Amino acid sequence: MGGGVGGVLGHEDQQPAARHLDLGRRRRPGDLSGPRALRRGLPGARPDQTRLPRHRAGLERIRLSPTGARLRLKSTKTVSDPDTGVQRIVQALKTYGLIVADNGSDMYVGGTFDDRWDNGILNPALGQLHASDFEVIQLGYGSNFADLQVAKTDGQATVFAGSPVTYTITVTNNGPNPVTGASVVDSFPAAVTSVSWTCSASAGSSCGGASGSGNINRLVNLLSGGTVTFMAVANTNPAATGMLVNTATATVPGGMVDPTAANNSATDTDTLVAGADLSITKTDGRTTASPGDVITYTIAVSNAGPNAANGATVTDTVPVALTGPPSWTCTGANGGTCTASGGPNINDSVNLPVGATVTYILTGTVGANPSNLSNTATVTAPAGMGDPNSANNSATDDDTLLCFSETVVVPDGRLASRTIGAGADLWFAANVKIGNWYSLEFKNASGSTPPGVLMLFRGDDGCSGSTTAAPADTAAIDPAGTGGITRVSFGASGTQTFFRAKLYNGAGSPVTFNFSWSDTTMYSPAWSTNGSFNTYYSFQNTTGASRVGTLTLRDTTGAVVSVIFPVTIPAGQAASVNTASLGIVRNRTGTATFTHNGPPGAILAEAAIANFTLSPAYVQPVKFQAVREAR
Repeated sequence: MGGGVGGVLGHEDQQPAARHLDLGRRRRPGDLSGPRALRRGLPGARPDQTRLPRHRAGLERIRLSPTGARLRLKSTKTVSDPDTGVQRIVQALKTYGLIVADNGSDMYVGGTFDDRWDNGILNPALGQLHASDFEVIQLGYGSNFADLQVAKTDGQATVFAGSPVTYTITVTNNGPNPVTGASVVDSFPAAVTSVSWTCSASAGSSCGGASGSGNINRLVNLLSGGTVTFMAVANTNPAATGMLVNTATATVPGGMVDPTAANNSATDTDTLVAGADLSITKTDGRTTASPGDVITYTIAVSNAGPNAANGATVTDTVPVALTGPPSWTCTGANGGTCTASGGPNINDSVNLPVGATVTYILTGTVGANPSNLSNTATVTAPAGMGDPNSANNSATDDDTLLCFSETVVVPDGRLASRTIGAGADLWFAANVKIGNWYSLEFKNASGSTPPGVLMLFRGDDGCSGSTTAAPADTAAIDPAGTGGITRVSFGASGTQTFFRAKLYNGAGSPVTFNFSWSDTTMYSPAWSTNGSFNTYYSFQNTTGASRVGTLTLRDTTGAVVSVIFPVTIPAGQAASVNTASLGIVRNRTGTATFTHNGPPGAILAEAAIANFTLSPAYVQPVKFQAVREAR
């Protein structure tokens, strides 16, 4: 009979060319007493060999299953014959599987020549099994076989014409053998105008080039289980339409065989959506404003193409600080059309042929008590149309509000001198960073009497004259005592960054004073947990009162790794912490900042990167310095 699949898979110490089944001793038809070999035939098999069988099949056709391939009957397959011997064979095929041993009829069942083998029972019953009822457990590849697999995606199904697309192309060698000189090809479609790519490989594999431009056509080396990954940034033609179809292919070199050609290529398909590069600009031609000022914004919207954008939307919700009420007019140029006038807000549908522009003139008056004067206008492409450059789809004009003839300073700690009249007040202002701590100090230049009463206003307080700030009075915390000072510390909070301070002189005569506005945040350029290293911090309070600070660790990208709040430091004492006690993961590096609620110099911060497992110990001091200071 035709050769076929060797007997059911057994233990590795079984060496014969065919596995055997011991189905028990019975003396009736269908009874397979004693060991017997079960064989199943295939119409053809490739000549590849594993340890079993020990001969080669005669056919050389690559598409056939190789001899030595291990198959197992699917668990869901049933055979209707109730014969005990039949059912034992079926169960053994599910549990242990079998090995392709030779060529023969399609899945033909046979056994050793023995009168106890009843073909009348077994053949009809096991003849119900077909090749599709089995699953492949292992293919008995030779040394020239390698299964290359390609995956490709850009992570989206729709592409706006004119916008870039980033493809990730991964080629994997599923083995069992390494490949030297596999070809990876990706010829980009006509809708792509330019391409740049990079390539990275897993350990032991290589790309044959780390980067390039244009189509990909590289020879790569892949260990079994290795990968190479191409990242290709493709710029699309703004006028492209239809589908964006891109295929990447990997091919084994000559002399090698890939048994699974179906996974040698991968295609990414996206729908191209027509695009128009719409842009908008906005300005009022000034940087500051005060209550009562008339503000005139010029808002220009343009279409750089390549397609007309009919039904684009222009919006501008004017701030509450702008009163009057605000109103606007609009004119078009080069075929652009818009609504002629309206107010107070803009929410207008416009038609913009390629090269067209519409221009709005928006006018209003700054109210008596504004909190801010920030105004944003936006243009949106019509439904079903994309914009390849969304970065220019909005524009903001932001004016600093000067409510009380403020003197604007930079919070860098530099000293300045002023004189305040009897019964008068002076206003100062600075742009601050939300989250940082600041110290504001006014010192009498010639006496021990404070130069006045100080009030602080948060940015969100605007021009109201009412304050929501709660600064800490630090005038009396110096250990030796210092007279003639008005001083506060505060943490910047809220949404608006323009903070104000008012000094009122209630005395009967003018006072000359020196003042400074300081950012007390300190910066350290490095921390590390590489290897056995840790970073150690010490904070010494030099004042006569307890102070509180915040230590923030960031990684090399600027992302926050850890925030320690609060670090409370008693008067005249020190507090310490290190990366190990903080539980910072190993092999990380970054930068650190420390802010505190005292005046400049209130806290002396020190840091060191150290490894105490070495002998002698390694200790590298790392400096803390002011984030912003006068130079």
